[in-house]
Amino acid sequence: MRRFRFGVQLSAATDLRTWRDTVARIADLGYSTVVVPDHLGRQWAPMVALAAALDAAPGLTLGTLVINTVQRNPVVLAKEAATLDLLSAGRFELGLGAGWLGSDAVRSGVAMAPAGERVERLTEWVDILELFWSKEIFSYHGRYYDLTDVVAMPRPARERPKLLIGGGSRRVLSLAGRRADVAALDVALPAGRFTSSSYVDAADAALFRQRAGWVAAAAGTRDADVERQLLVLDGLVAIGRDESAAARVADRWGIGVDRLRHLTTAMVGSVADVSDRLRERRECMGISYYVVQAGAFGAVAPVVDRLAGT
Repeated sequence: MRRFRFGVQLSAATDLRTWRDTVARIADLGYSTVVVPDHLGRQWAPMVALAAALDAAPGLTLGTLVINTVQRNPVVLAKEAATLDLLSAGRFELGLGAGWLGSDAVRSGVAMAPAGERVERLTEWVDILELFWSKEIFSYHGRYYDLTDVVAMPRPARERPKLLIGGGSRRVLSLAGRRADVAALDVALPAGRFTSSSYVDAADAALFRQRAGWVAAAAGTRDADVERQLLVLDGLVAIGRDESAAARVADRWGIGVDRLRHLTTAMVGSVADVSDRLRERRECMGISYYVVQAGAFGAVAPVVDRLAGT
């Protein structure tokens, strides 16, 4: 089994100094990764924000969770990713997704294509990224992207940045199993919007076991090389012996405490209980890489201290 590692998803800060201080504190607490999401709400632009964090914690991996490929161009993003990997001496981890949030389409004016087309575009993205990171000049003629004489510069620090692909559908997670270094298991919200009830239903343990199975089936003989990652929302964290804290979280989500404790994307209970639950999930689903949102990284730090690297 893979050793546990933990990351924090940051979206913004009040200024550069606060941003860098937060990144440094995350590293001091034992986290190995800082990632930035890619939406058009109240958050910073991910690639710029990560560049601003390069020297805040020299040993920290920096990544995206995840780039919305609907809104971006693969060649431009490949160049930015190679640049960040070079500047960070190989500490960049590129996370990609097919796009799901309807409000991003409204705010950008880029229409949300059907799910099947978004996955096909994502597949071409992976083709183009791999060409960019392995060739000096290349052309690519796909269904959605037609590229001629692309100058693939700069070269990344490594052969290629580590690639993460995330989603909740079989097609996306099968692509992750075949092509990615990290498969990010996510809830499936096909309606394109977040509601408490739809999220809770999609976070059922049986569905996550199914998603992990899709990755394994597609990975085949390379399954052991594919890391499994999971994002934990800060609103689903209540770590400690205070039972009332868990009850308040459950009440906010409109579910019982027992159901809350067994949501795959929740961390509820004592440090020992949560640690045992993460070990069980690693056994049955292969999940060894957890990312928590910014509001919860202090609360989760005792779990990180207990499990990171084990």
